[in-house]
Amino acid sequence: MITIGNLKSEVKKRLKTFQLGNVLEITTYKRNRGIVVVKIEEEVFSFKEFGYEVLSVEHIGLEELLKLIQKRAKVEFPRSQQIRLYVHDSLDTHLISENIAIRI
Repeated sequence: MITIGNLKSEVKKRLKTFQLGNVLEITTYKRNRGIVVVKIEEEVFSFKEFGYEVLSVEHIGLEELLKLIQKRAKVEFPRSQQIRLYVHDSLDTHLISENIAIRI
């Protein structure tokens, strides 16, 4: 878990080391709202938001992605001080966003 203030720097640090197909999930403490980021090409990502609102962006660069995450985090995590970060090797793994049984 990280603090919401460190979100942008922590996400940037983790995405720089990603291989193609790696997945980053950002969720609330309860894991019922969040953001999923998938690296689809070099410096190109896919963005999916679930929770209060649903938003999906297929091809987005790193800098635009960081701005979008910062903006959408205010919508999805309005009162959260601590958020969870999960790194997965691929979309084939059990994503929290797709498995309701994992959520609290």
